[in-house]
Amino acid sequence: MARMDLRIEGIDAALHVRRVQVREVISMPFDVTITARSTSPDIDLDAASWAPASFSLLSGWALVRGGGERAWTGLVQRIEQTAVELSGLSTYEIRIVPRLSLLTQNRDYRIFQRQTVPAIVKRLLEDWLVDHEWRLDPAAFPVLEYRVQYGESDFFFLATAAARSSCSQFVEPDRGAFPGAASEPASLGPGSGAGAGSISSHGAKSYFSLLSQRMTLSLQQTAQL
Repeated sequence: MARMDLRIEGIDAALHVRRVQVREVISMPFDVTITARSTSPDIDLDAASWAPASFSLLSGWALVRGGGERAWTGLVQRIEQTAVELSGLSTYEIRIVPRLSLLTQNRDYRIFQRQTVPAIVKRLLEDWLVDHEWRLDPAAFPVLEYRVQYGESDFFFLATAAARSSCSQFVEPDRGAFPGAASEPASLGPGSGAGAGSISSHGAKSYFSLLSQRMTLSLQQTAQL
């Protein structure tokens, strides 16, 4: 049976996942939109906004690599209460994005002089504390006379500069909240939600260490037609 685990730092109320939609595109931040239900009608939405969060999915399929386990760790970009029922259950919609998405929140004007594209990208990522790993040779890129950021978000400027240099970026999947589950899929039982007793503390700790999530930059060769 599939299992899903949703955690938001600072929110103790259990959130039971009912629906999830994941959007992943090369060179764009991932987007995980979750519909969850809780017995708590008064979750602090302000405290949850931009709080560290994680969502883990384990399909339990024996013939899928890694047991069909995936995890996404990032920040709560949006959370809202969409329904309150007489039964006492409340419905919430939550959107989780990677820390990289913080670069979409500003507009800036500046000039980068005598720098390579990897050097510019590195500075932008470090400004926002986004941990990253290079899978290319930064020394292979030419030094540019100047590059102008004019009223663009840091992310748009980064993505444009990278694309012009035939670079792409993607966020590697996290290990998830179910260590050992891939080797023992039959041991999984029903149920899901934050605070589930079967979730190890080792998995929970990794979720909220934002610097443990890496944005990987890779060089792609453009085909010459």
